[in-house]
Amino acid sequence: MKGISLIERHFEKAGFVLVTVLIGSYILVDFINPATIQMGLESNATTKVVNSLLIAQATSLKQSQDSTTSSIDLSPVVSGLAQKNFNEKLNANILPSLKIRQNSPSFAGEIMNPTIKLLNTLYYQPRFAAPKMVSPVEWLSDAIEPEEASKIEPLQKFLDARPDSKNMDVIWTKPVARVDLKGIRAELAKSVAEAAVPQIAAPAIWRNNTIYFIDVVFERQRKMEDGTWGELVTVPILLGRAEKTFRDRDIKGWDANRIFSEMRGEKLIENEIRQPDFYPTRYNSGRKDPSTSLAKSGGVDGTTALDKKKQQEALKQKEQLDALEKELKIKESELQSAGGEWDAELAKKEAERKKNIKKKPGDSADASDDSPTDLKLRSKLTLVVRDLRTKLKRLKKDFGIESPKSDVATVANPVESATEADLDSIDVWTHDLSVTPGETVRYRCRVEIFNPFFSRARQLVKEQIGLATNLAIPSQTSDWSAPVHVPTKAMFFAENGALGEKGTKQTISFSVYVLRNGLWEKMDPNPQFEPGQPLLFSIEDSSGNSDDNFEIQTGLFVADIFEDLNAMPEKNRATLPGVVISPIDHAGKFVIRYPYQDKLDPDQTRLKKLVEDGKNAKPLVKSAG
Repeated sequence: MKGISLIERHFEKAGFVLVTVLIGSYILVDFINPATIQMGLESNATTKVVNSLLIAQATSLKQSQDSTTSSIDLSPVVSGLAQKNFNEKLNANILPSLKIRQNSPSFAGEIMNPTIKLLNTLYYQPRFAAPKMVSPVEWLSDAIEPEEASKIEPLQKFLDARPDSKNMDVIWTKPVARVDLKGIRAELAKSVAEAAVPQIAAPAIWRNNTIYFIDVVFERQRKMEDGTWGELVTVPILLGRAEKTFRDRDIKGWDANRIFSEMRGEKLIENEIRQPDFYPTRYNSGRKDPSTSLAKSGGVDGTTALDKKKQQEALKQKEQLDALEKELKIKESELQSAGGEWDAELAKKEAERKKNIKKKPGDSADASDDSPTDLKLRSKLTLVVRDLRTKLKRLKKDFGIESPKSDVATVANPVESATEADLDSIDVWTHDLSVTPGETVRYRCRVEIFNPFFSRARQLVKEQIGLATNLAIPSQTSDWSAPVHVPTKAMFFAENGALGEKGTKQTISFSVYVLRNGLWEKMDPNPQFEPGQPLLFSIEDSSGNSDDNFEIQTGLFVADIFEDLNAMPEKNRATLPGVVISPIDHAGKFVIRYPYQDKLDPDQTRLKKLVEDGKNAKPLVKSAG
């Protein structure tokens, strides 16, 4: 090859040799240091390792596919087997080995899937408003029947411990409070749906759908000489009546059903708690029965007189109801015999019927119809019956025997049938025989209502189990009543006197009222005293029986008699002097009595009335001996 240089002739060979050297070098390097990869747990697996692993996996897969143990055997479908299994499970016990606690709040938690979150049931806790004290507080007086007192050991001990143990006359107070039954019913049925966890009302069956008064608690304070009020005292239950209440009884282990049985049992415990009767007395003061009370002889006044008047009105209204119902029944029977009720609509239809009747010759005008006389009678009886029904319905509605929406009601004795379900409020009271005569006292009250959660711990969640502990839920405490002065068995008031002018003696006379054998009597004539004489009242029996004479020692004496410049008109100053009374032992402060003030004293005003009323009073029970 002419014209081609040596380099050009060998360039192609040189390039071939160079490429061959590079490829050989790469193969040599790859052989000496082979490439690795991440495979499974190995981070430096070479291609050789990868190949071996893949071959092993393929071999294992082939063997598993070829194995006869991996075959699936399908059982043949048996007709009716599914229905049979379903019936067996339907009739079987759901939880054969689990004893479910009765009425337990965790009931759902025991039978439902534990992965399901359950919402706790919370109940609203009732809060009862305070009662309202009825003022003024009434004081009562009478003589306890000796035979009855001997049957009540605590009462007999109380009477024997007095200085005048043979005297059965007693003075006590009767504080009264008004309880809002409507508000209590609302609280027992209240729920709070807007709470974070909604609160529902306790089921009414937990309290037998009734308001039960577990206790009525009155508290007393006496007025001290400096005008302040003394120690707070809980008025005790009437002596011998403690076994009829729950205040001091051991009810551990009792359940709600036993409480209901006790409350509504033969002893009528709840009546004793809410509105107790006083002990049997000579004139039955403090008793609830209007037919045997001193009201018939005019021997009561104040709050008691008002209560008796209401009861008499209720009995009178009951008589009106009975008379109206009897008359209605008679008129309805007469109307039914006359052909039934008659009104304008019936009259219109009757007129149309007569108009369409074709008369035959010889027929009288109204041969086949009611006579005009019969129609007039039906119309008249219809008006009478409807008028009686309207009057009866209105009277029942006013008296609270039936609901305004109801057309039918059962007439019952209004005195005995008035229950919590019928009334918006009820008066509760106690008889405070422990009060000391001569003191000025005041009272306040709270009531304790049956707790619907009592003995229901198993039906409450853990957070509310404490609600089941207490038998009752107390209301708030009322405000204090107006003060009441409790009289002593002998009350005296300055009446008149003389200043000792023109040679006359200084004297002062007193009007003296004494409680004896259950009635108040006034000494006649008024006893007179001179300065320095003790106030000693000798009481003689009006029947002339000297055995019944006795003396009342007041422990006081007349210290001075002076002109009362406040007595008006001025001419009365000489006959209405003031009098200074001091304790005989000079241990206390003296007292000044003014006749013009004593004549206006409310205690004397009431005592005058009781004296007049007692003149015609007769014992309702023959005294022992």
